[in-house]
Amino acid sequence: MKARVNPMPTLLWLELRKQTGWLMVLGGILALSVVVVIRVRQEAGGRSLNELGELFAVQFGLFALAAFAGFLLLLIALGRAGRAESWLLLSVPPGVTHQLARFFFAGAVLLVFAEVLAGLFWWGARGFGLEVGLLGTLGLALYLVILCLPLLALALLGQNLTLAYGLSRLGWLSGIATVLGVFALLGWLFELSARTVYSFLPVWPFPALRFQGVDLLAEVPVTGLPSEPLLYALVITALVIVLAGRIWDEVEA
Repeated sequence: MKARVNPMPTLLWLELRKQTGWLMVLGGILALSVVVVIRVRQEAGGRSLNELGELFAVQFGLFALAAFAGFLLLLIALGRAGRAESWLLLSVPPGVTHQLARFFFAGAVLLVFAEVLAGLFWWGARGFGLEVGLLGTLGLALYLVILCLPLLALALLGQNLTLAYGLSRLGWLSGIATVLGVFALLGWLFELSARTVYSFLPVWPFPALRFQGVDLLAEVPVTGLPSEPLLYALVITALVIVLAGRIWDEVEA
């Protein structure tokens, strides 16, 4: 009886081989963020309250730009990656397994990138005398990562459509129809989420935020972010990955 071999470790290793260059770029963004935090903490000493507010806004803007640039690069990397080197596998894995390996790798990279960036932001905020909960800050980064997972899955789907049908003749129609259908689903689930927020799932808490002992969120009318959008994001992600796996099976069969 032939032993079954789990292809997931090999597929993840192949993703690492293909994405090493992009990972170095993401590492460069984090390195620049460290430089920004060190510089901002140096500039924060002896500043007035108004000047600290302006400096904090600059840091927030730079970190938001770094987060957007890193996520955009990850989407591009996921969409431009070629086919797996299947000759390194003992057998061709199912399409869903193949897509899950690519998705898990990209999701893990996104999570590490977001958490490190959030940790650096927390460290920089302390330089202003701003007391921010570390676990809450990391949790907020996780919240945003989960919301971005459907976009990772859509990048996978787009790459599969490109490899499967090309971008000529009916391939354009197939790709456009699929993308429009997925975005229609996203719109419907967004409306559903807007109607059901704070209805049946516990809230995702805000990080604690204090300045000179004063709780800055004491007057906020809600205690946290709604968790329902996370559930819908995971549902969309699962559906898109299954669709991408099905397309891969049709092409590779």
